[in-house]
Amino acid sequence: MRTNLIFWALSFCLLAGNTGFGDEAVPLGIYKDDSRIAANVKATGHRFEAVVTDYEIEIHWDAESAEVTSARLEFDFADVKTGRDRRDREMLEWLDYDSHPVAEFVLESLESQGEQLVARGKLTFHGIEQQIEFPVTIRQFNEAIRIIAETEIDHTDWDLDEIRAFLIMRVDPVLNIEIDIRAGIPRTAARTLRVR
Repeated sequence: MRTNLIFWALSFCLLAGNTGFGDEAVPLGIYKDDSRIAANVKATGHRFEAVVTDYEIEIHWDAESAEVTSARLEFDFADVKTGRDRRDREMLEWLDYDSHPVAEFVLESLESQGEQLVARGKLTFHGIEQQIEFPVTIRQFNEAIRIIAETEIDHTDWDLDEIRAFLIMRVDPVLNIEIDIRAGIPRTAARTLRVR
C-alpha cells in the first residue's frame, strides 16, 4: 500500500527504538526556526507547496544507552499554508476540518536496513490510522542532531476524495513529503548517537 498525507505529515517525527521511555530518557530541544515540514503537491499544469507552519513534536533520547527511544508529531491543519488563502480554506473544507482538525504521527520503530535507517509508525488524520514507513537520515554534530526524511503518501488511503475541477483539472493524490528537523541534545546527556 502506498503511504501518504499532506502536511501532511506529516510526519513527522521520525525516530525511535522503543515505544516507552526509559528512566534516563530526556526530551530533545527542537529548533523550530531551523526545521521544516512540507508537502509538494502536483496539479494539472502547476505545482505548489503546503508548509506546516506550527506543530508539536516530542523526541526522547536515552542518555544511558545514547539512543532515541520515542517520537511523536502532531499538527493542526489550520497551520498548513499553501501560499493562497482561498486554496487553504478549500483544503480545510475538503479535509472535513471541523470533524478532523489534527494529524498525528507516532513512531514505533527505527531500524537499520543495510546502510539505511527505516522509520515505521502510525499516521492518523481524517479519522483514519494507517501504518507507514519511510527512510530516515540522522546526522549528529556534537550536541546537535539533524533528522531528514522524504517519502510519498497517497491521501486516498485516508479516505479522502481525489480533487478534480472543470473536468480537466486534477490534483495528484500522491504527495511528496519532506521533513527536516533540527534538535539539540541536553548537555548533561550528550553522547554519540546510536540506533538499535
